[in-house]
Amino acid sequence: MAVDAAEIAQHYTSMCNVVDNLNTGKPEDVGDAEWVVHRERCVAWLQSMVDTQNHWSDEEMVVVNNFLALE
Repeated sequence: MAVDAAEIAQHYTSMCNVVDNLNTGKPEDVGDAEWVVHRERCVAWLQSMVDTQNHWSDEEMVVVNNFLALE
């Protein structure tokens, strides 16, 4: 299935938003166990986006790759 430029941009924006969210840390109103599950799911999603999407071209992936390297 072909992915258009708008969808690629949305994927990229979503990935950067997830990295920002995780770097901000656990919100006060989220329990520790809930945060662990949320973080694990987000990291797995980020990794799958990097590994399985073959449409990345000139997007700057350093932020996402650096985050995943620390995980």
